[in-house]
This record gives sequence, structure tokens and C-alpha cells, in this order.
Amino acid sequence: MTVLVFSLSFDRRAQAQIFDPIFSEGQIIVNTIYDTSKWALRVPYKLAFPLIARMKLKGMVENLSLRQDVHKRVIARIESKGLVDEIIPFLSAVKDLYVPTGQFKNNEDFDTYLRNQFNPTSTIPGIEHTMFQWKTPHKDPEASNGSGLNDYFVSQLVYLYDAIYLQGKDPKAKLGSRLACEQEKTDTELRVLADRAMPIMKNILEYVAGLLPDGHEYKRAVIKAARERDRLQTITVSLIEFVDQQVCKHYRMFATSIFRQAQLREWLRNELKEERKGNGRLWTYLAYANEHRRYAMHIVVDGLQGHLVEALATGNGKNAFIQKIMHDQRNANKFAPKGQYSKTLIEVLKEEGKPPRLNHDFIKRFSRRGFTNDHYLPFFRDLYKDQTNGNPSTGDTTKPYGIAITGISTTPTISVRNLPIAMTGAPVAGKGATGLPNFHFVDRHFVYAGDHRGRPYYFFGNDALRLQELTRKAGMKTLFERFSRLTSFNCGGQFDRGAYNTVDGFVNLAVGENVRDFGEMICVSELERRAANEKILREKRQALLDLRATLTARHQLWEWYDLRGKRNARVLAERLIDEIAELEQDAFPEYLLYYSPWPDHFAHFK
Repeated sequence: MTVLVFSLSFDRRAQAQIFDPIFSEGQIIVNTIYDTSKWALRVPYKLAFPLIARMKLKGMVENLSLRQDVHKRVIARIESKGLVDEIIPFLSAVKDLYVPTGQFKNNEDFDTYLRNQFNPTSTIPGIEHTMFQWKTPHKDPEASNGSGLNDYFVSQLVYLYDAIYLQGKDPKAKLGSRLACEQEKTDTELRVLADRAMPIMKNILEYVAGLLPDGHEYKRAVIKAARERDRLQTITVSLIEFVDQQVCKHYRMFATSIFRQAQLREWLRNELKEERKGNGRLWTYLAYANEHRRYAMHIVVDGLQGHLVEALATGNGKNAFIQKIMHDQRNANKFAPKGQYSKTLIEVLKEEGKPPRLNHDFIKRFSRRGFTNDHYLPFFRDLYKDQTNGNPSTGDTTKPYGIAITGISTTPTISVRNLPIAMTGAPVAGKGATGLPNFHFVDRHFVYAGDHRGRPYYFFGNDALRLQELTRKAGMKTLFERFSRLTSFNCGGQFDRGAYNTVDGFVNLAVGENVRDFGEMICVSELERRAANEKILREKRQALLDLRATLTARHQLWEWYDLRGKRNARVLAERLIDEIAELEQDAFPEYLLYYSPWPDHFAHFK
């Protein structure tokens, strides 16, 4: 398993300027604006009401085919006052992120891109394989427009939420300060919830099985899990843990957005009042946010060997790494295992009557003649084209990103261990570590400070759902937590604790297995929407900056006309401040993490 990591900076001027005083001062100001300790609190309904009103969740629920008792409980929780219930952020996330709304463009998926740029007569050997054929694939109409959870699936999620959090409780009861999804469940409570949720889980599994074509590798397993009580109960318990994670995660993001907006609005209004003292912090912040703020994109790709990608992107078939691959392929027999367990996977599959057709046509052709095409790996071709990385010392700022040609390798290892390192920079052991071991960690009974932390050597089944908990107990902080005051967005990364917005890694993997580019199209669509908001936001900041001369001018009492103009400017400034504070939470993220599991994930099965 190999992880390829990129870090891209979008601020070219920041590379050329070693010291930017406005950037430095802006960072200090941001640290005074936001109080992150309050972002984990339950949100007062009055504070969140404008956002809740725009969500139109009642209309969404009305359109679902729900039993009357479930419909009544859900609506009651949406309308409950005092503090905001967890169901509001949960439904909002399902509605805004995971339900198709027609915003996806037909040419954004990989399959269409490939067909638009190449054709069956293209001189690319090996382009047809188990994941792509020139014959136009059948598309499920429910999976058109890019992705999706249809009304039936959303209804089942609402039933599941009701079974876990609402049944057996007074919908009019006042909410406590602690989220229900955070509360530990006893074994007895978990069994009760599992019994209540199992019929819903069975419906979901049978529905998923019905979507899979006959002969699909997972169909038989899904049907079996739906029909066998023990398996169904185990999956249901895991799903309850997963729902707890999702509900808490989306509530924290919801609360963060609400509290950030309130804190920014209060700070901007206070600074506007303070302008008569001439401290100028309001104008410094606006200039920083519009022209000096920096943006970073962090890309983690699972299953890509850096040397292989470089060779393919540069088109050089004589590359030493390519020639080594071909040498090993020609001498594959000497790598076969010996002794008792000497059967290779290929031999085992042949005995089962399912020998795979291995296709080496492309790499063979590449090793002899190389291959270059403007539409083949365009991103990587550009990335490897120039290694100067925009050298500030020479004034070269033409390219704001590049490849770090030196990496650190430890041992052959597994994704579970490497991915949190790549996504957070944390070590495996020690202070702030991931706590996730390599193959050889076998102490299942390790106890630290009274807490059982020992794990088996590898992670199976619902252990994957515990990775967030295990890394948190080990002391690991995500980059979202380290950059807690920066607006952030997670696209498919598993370790997203502290992210302001997220496309969940598990949801992306589960749906993306059968709906290709599911998470990627959601992320692109969301980023395009936020980029449009960013343009509007910058215009509003500039409009407020343009009022500076009027707002800071000194006038005598008899200069009534100028004083009236100043009062009008102040009213306009206050309106702009409210709009800026709201839109700031919905604009382009300062830190973006994108994780692609597909090269590794599909390589295991294909």
C-alpha cells in the first residue's frame, strides 16, 4: 500500500513575499474573533432560527412516505423550541449533500470524460478491462444526475433515526445540554435499540440487494446478512454506532457555523463602533480576508506509487521503474510462494472456476514506446512538468504547487496505519500519536490509565467505525482541529473531526463502490457553489472597505449634510456586516482535504 500526498497553495503572492504584515496581523485578529470553546455547545433555537427557516425541512419530511406516528414525532422535534435538536442538522446534511438535486453535469463523471476524449479507434491498448468497456453501460435511472439517496432510502434513514432517538420519548420534552448521540449506551440499551432497528436494517439490505445485478460479488452476501438474524443483529449494532457518529458530527458542524457567524457579526459591529478611536482593525481584517488570506489543498491518494505515476505522467517508457515492473512480470514465477501454502491466488481462483483475465497490454506497450496524450493524466502531467515549485528567491511564481521529491518510508504496511499519518502528520506512537499499529502489534490486553486500548493486529468489520475513537484516545489531532479557526472542507477523508463541512468518507466509499464518482461530484458541486459565494463575499467586503473614508471622516455639527451621509453609510455598513458574517460560513474553504481511495480500493478487487 502506498499513499501519495500533495499539498497545494493557491496564494502565489504569499510565496513571493517572505513577510506579509497584513497576513500576520490578520491571523492575530482572527484568533481574537473566534472562541472555539463554545462551538461544541448545543445551539439556542433563536440563534439558529434564520438558518432553520431556510432549510425547509418540514417540506422535505412531508414529501416522504412515513408512517403517521413517525411523521408526528419527527415534525415535533423539528418544531421544538429552546435548544436545537440533533435531527435538524442530520436531515439538513441528508437533504443538502446526499440527495441528488440535478446540479450535477453529465460530463463530470469519469466514464463520460473518457468517452469524450478518446474513442475505440484510439491507439491505447488495454483500455478495456473489468471496469471499463466501450459498450455504453446501462445506467440506473435512480442513480442519474451523479448520485444518490432517493426518497425510499431517505425514508429508511428517518425511520432509523426515529428508532434510535425518538421512540419511547416525549417529543415535547426539553433538551439537555448534552447531545443524545454522545451518550454511552449500556449493553441492555443497545440490545433494545438493535431489536427496534433490525427490521429497518433488513429493509435497507434487501433494497440494496435489489439494486445489485445478478452475479454481483456482494449481492449474495447482502441477501445472506438480511436473512440471518445473528448477522443482521451485528450489522444493526454497527449501524447504530455509525449513526451516532454521523449525527454528532453534523451537529458539531451546524453549531460551529452558527456560533462562528454570531461571533464574527458581533466582532465586526463592535469594531465599527470603535472606529472613532481610529484603531483600524476592521479595515485590516477586511483587507486580509479579501487579498491576503491563504488557501491550501491537501490531497491524499491511496494506492498510487509516486515513481509509477511520475513515469506514466511524463510518458517515458524507458523509465527505470517501468523497466523493473516489466522485468519482474517476465520473471513472476520466481516470486511464487513455496512450501505448504504454495498455491498462488491465481491458482486458487482457477480451481474455483473464476480465473481472472489479467491485462498487461498497456504497460507492455508503454515500456517499449512510451505514451503521451494531452488528455491522459492531465493533472499529473502538469504536476511533474516543472519541479521549480515557483521559487520565490528567483521571483518565479508561475506555478504555486509542485512535487516534494523526497519522502520518508518506514516498512511495508497497511492503509489503516498510513492514512491517518498522511492526513494529520501525527506519528504512530508517542505524544499526539495515531495509536494505530502495523501488522505486528498483537497486544490485545494493553490498558492505559484504566482504559482498554489493546487491539488485534488488524482491523476487521466494525473496527473501522472505531478508528475516530481509537485515534482520539491516542491523542491524535486532525489538521481540522489544529487549524480550528480556519474554514475547512473534507472530501472523503476518514479523519474529519473538527471539519466545518464534510462529505463523509464511509458514505463515499459505500455508495461510490457502485455509483462511480459519487463523492467527487458532490465535492465539486459544493466547491463550485462556495466559489460563487466567495466572489459575492469579496464584493461585499470591498463595498464595506469603500465606506471607510465616509465612516471615519470628522465633521462639525453644522455640517449636517455630511453627518446625514455618514449616518446612512453606517446603516449600509451594518447591513453589509450582517451579510458578510452569514456568507463567510458558506464561502470557499481555507483548508481542503481530498482523499481518493479508488486506486487502492479497486486494485484489491479488480
